[in-house]
Amino acid sequence: MPDRLEAPIARSHELIPSNRREENLEMKTRFSAGLIVFLAALTARAQHHGFRLAQVVTEFDFNADGTPDRVSTYTYTYDGRNPVRSVSETDTNADGIADDRSAVTFTYNRRGDRVLAVAETYSVADNSVTSRSTITDTYDRRGRRVGELVQFDRPVDGRVDRVSKTTYSYDHLGNLVRLVTESDSDGNGTWDAITTETRTYDARGNLVAQVRETDSNGEGTAGFVVKSNYSLDAHGHVILTVTETDYGIEGVPNGIERRSYTYNRRGDVISSTTEFLDDVGSVDAITRASYEYDPHGNLVRTVEEDDSNMDGIVDAIRTTTRTWVRASAAR
Repeated sequence: MPDRLEAPIARSHELIPSNRREENLEMKTRFSAGLIVFLAALTARAQHHGFRLAQVVTEFDFNADGTPDRVSTYTYTYDGRNPVRSVSETDTNADGIADDRSAVTFTYNRRGDRVLAVAETYSVADNSVTSRSTITDTYDRRGRRVGELVQFDRPVDGRVDRVSKTTYSYDHLGNLVRLVTESDSDGNGTWDAITTETRTYDARGNLVAQVRETDSNGEGTAGFVVKSNYSLDAHGHVILTVTETDYGIEGVPNGIERRSYTYNRRGDVISSTTEFLDDVGSVDAITRASYEYDPHGNLVRTVEEDDSNMDGIVDAIRTTTRTWVRASAAR
């Protein structure tokens, strides 16, 4: 399964890189507060399905004993169809007591675009704010996001400790083709790293390739490159992703991930197989996953099985269960 997120996954298309859903693709490639990006996806989902979610409870079973080892709860407040606040609590040892708490508030423009999001984490002991992330988005006249500024403050003293700035570029068809993220890791006003991401599409507007290059020392040379290629079936579903990672820019990948997907008639991902290859192309480990959905297409159960040494024996099983609570019909 692609990059794990703390936020629950709303629909099966979010299990894989979405070809026409740039917001969902961002979820896989950039951290702009995972919960914030999830809520953006949740907004689109609520508008499409005509109802709002009051709460999502996610239970994680890491050792296949049928007992949750970790529980995360997300509760949402809406203004019309747009979520304006989300509160999350995580019980890291499933003892019924929240160990982590955070909240996100959202501000929108008249068009309904999210222009500001403020994410805060709290001390469970006294409910004081321990960190604050402020995400500001800008859009062009066509409603496309063209810029994003993320400012992180920890400890919360009004001084920015980390900053990142992203610019988005589109082709004449409206496809997002380039993202450039500049990062200031210590808030001193100097960009320490620059990540450039380029995307390639086929004639139908499906994403078929993606390259992410990171210059981590500001010298103008990428020291970390990730290349991904996507194969699609006749319906436009991604059936195979191949991701190569090169840490030394030697032209030879240090590692390869190969993921294949199968679908049901509704277009939901029902299984995936991930192979982890070394630099000579040998499979070192494999993960197989299955996915189950409710009648609305919400992902309710995921089971992942790992064979970490390719001996044909399952070494670890992880089960994730989600409960979706409906609030009311969207107005």
